[in-house]
Amino acid sequence: MAAPLLAALPRHSIVLVTGANGFLASHICDHLLTYGFVPRGSVRSADKGENIKRILDSRHPDKVKSSTSFQYVVIEDMSVEGAFDAAALGCAGIIHTASDTSFGSDVERIIPLQIRGINSILETAKRTPTVRRVVVTSSSNVLTPRPGFGGTVTDKSWNHEVVTQAWNLSHFPEGVRGAIVYAAAKVCTERAAWDFMATNKAKVHFELNCILPNFNIGPLLDAESTTRTTGSWIRGIFRNPEMLDSLRTFPPQHMVDVRDVAKLHVAALAEEDVRGERLLAFSDPFSFNDLIDVLVKLDSGKTWPEKIEGQLSDRRTFAKERSLELLRRFGQDKFTSIDESVSSCVRS
Repeated sequence: MAAPLLAALPRHSIVLVTGANGFLASHICDHLLTYGFVPRGSVRSADKGENIKRILDSRHPDKVKSSTSFQYVVIEDMSVEGAFDAAALGCAGIIHTASDTSFGSDVERIIPLQIRGINSILETAKRTPTVRRVVVTSSSNVLTPRPGFGGTVTDKSWNHEVVTQAWNLSHFPEGVRGAIVYAAAKVCTERAAWDFMATNKAKVHFELNCILPNFNIGPLLDAESTTRTTGSWIRGIFRNPEMLDSLRTFPPQHMVDVRDVAKLHVAALAEEDVRGERLLAFSDPFSFNDLIDVLVKLDSGKTWPEKIEGQLSDRRTFAKERSLELLRRFGQDKFTSIDESVSSCVRS
């Protein structure tokens, strides 16, 4: 299979990765090191920076004593104007993964904060002449109003309905308000990014690409992580089957392996022909029943809950041909299966 071209940025280019200690971001940094780039991760504290540096150095020992090893910078508040300016100096690319994952319902605070954050990153990129690419981690929540049982989802799809819902939260039960605000913030953040590019078309010297993954599963690079992430949640469910009850109310959707999503970020950053694109990252259907099937295969000796009678899987069709084309450049002919993703997660 063809090797990735990675021609848009020179090898050993420095790439700023925001929220570098996160589940997905840590894999992005790991892949950047693998493919010859130098990740400079932003973290909220020195302790978090030292922890992720220790992990990445252990995975790439050949780079520890060189200028190509992982670097980190502490940025406590990314919404401050110019917060990333110093961190971006000398960078050829920026990958923005940091996001509000509190699932709070304070829409008047969360959405404007997220919009300020993306605008701050893009203003930094505009002020930094070395930056050639910016990649933003978006979300499947941006694409359609809700997971469904039919229809086609493409890179032209937008979930405008959830933004309206977020500004009318009183019409919804308290238990779902945080998820609505999270989804709406993702929509507003990505829209703000594309609006910025359109408004500043004559002034920007970089390309923008967005990655839109569904539920991320896969190995945790930080084996001791207790951070609330999809990866640690799946691992926790395997250790304690009672935690599966929290998944009963999840609407059927799709999952994707975190390593596949990381590869798509690298492609969006460094493949010459990926310009101004939204890349969809979806693998297998993911629901309460789908997860039970996988967990039983992994450990049939445990007592797992009964399946939900009559539960349907997400039967939407996703336009992911472009993403698959890019994965093939990394030696993959398909997205990683739910079986392999969950297995690697619980054993990490």
